Amino acid sequence: MGNIGVLIATPQKNLCRKKHSLILALGPYKESEQPFLDFVNFTEEIIAQQNGRWIQARRSQDTESAQMAQGIIDRYGDEYVNSIPNQAVSYSTPIPPSTD
Repeated sequence: MGNIGVLIATPQKNLCRKKHSLILALGPYKESEQPFLDFVNFTEEIIAQQNGRWIQARRSQDTESAQMAQGIIDRYGDEYVNSIPNQAVSYSTPIPPSTD
């Protein structure tokens, strides 16, 4: 879970640097004929990379969760499933009945 924070911080810094470079006409924007278009392209690239990293991190978490669940099933099997109480649940309504 800590990795997600790292994944967010780096693109945020890159986007801030690109924005400041555009505003100050530095780096790749210094001699560009279309600096804003270049900025948009850089921004889209950073976001696409971030999305790819997020998907990889999410798949890794899903895989770990599935492996953990499978381990519980393998270890306890029906014993665990049958230990869960199967009782009817009743809910009370928060709205009082009308008194007509």
